[in-house]
Amino acid sequence: MHATARPDFTVPACGPHVAAPTGVMVLDLMRGAVRLLRSVPRRLRSRQAIFNRIYATNGWGSQESVSGCGSTLRETRVIRQVLPPLIERYGVRSLLDIPCGDCNWISSIDFGTQTYIGADIVGELVQRNQAAFGGSGDRTFMHLDIVRDPLPAADLVLCRDCMIHLSNADVLTALRNVRRSGAKYLLATTYTARPTNPDIVTGDWRPINLQAAPFSLARPLELISEEWDWADGYHADKCIGLWDARGLPA
Repeated sequence: MHATARPDFTVPACGPHVAAPTGVMVLDLMRGAVRLLRSVPRRLRSRQAIFNRIYATNGWGSQESVSGCGSTLRETRVIRQVLPPLIERYGVRSLLDIPCGDCNWISSIDFGTQTYIGADIVGELVQRNQAAFGGSGDRTFMHLDIVRDPLPAADLVLCRDCMIHLSNADVLTALRNVRRSGAKYLLATTYTARPTNPDIVTGDWRPINLQAAPFSLARPLELISEEWDWADGYHADKCIGLWDARGLPA
């Protein structure tokens, strides 16, 4: 599961015409206050239970995709355009998409002979994707937790709109897990203008800068703006960064 907003929390609606707070600082303060009030029940649930509930209740609130506003065709217009040539440039023959969510946007990409593995922590989503999009050796789906489970070998791990929903400790564990998998590259969401990474409870949401502490990743090999133009510019620095997975935390 993935999204760019969290359930049971008032966030800007999807789309370009959105009334939003007057400044990033005010919005961040409001989010922090609500996170504190809402976090206690989630602290008592497992990651799988948290994301299962979000899926079952359509907690991200998108009518197009249960994976949330960030997985609509409009908000994936850039990644859908840049992903195939990026795969070609780096000689990627196998891709692990985790979390794959409902495959609302990535199902439109023709990977040709390249191997695609979609994985998600929500088992029902995995079953649904396998029935809808699987059935061939080149496109398969697995029930996996990026934080806990050993990951299948792949040249490239795509982790879009995932770590924004994980606690800092879970993000660090997930990064180590990607490195252990033997992947060559990680392609992940990062908000480049955020100087710090406030901690959250897994299942919450905040913009994450993978180059800032406590993650402190090196400069990415490539950095691609997703060109999000809604919420009064709040997401203007949202990017997809490509890293050499050998440089991830050990």
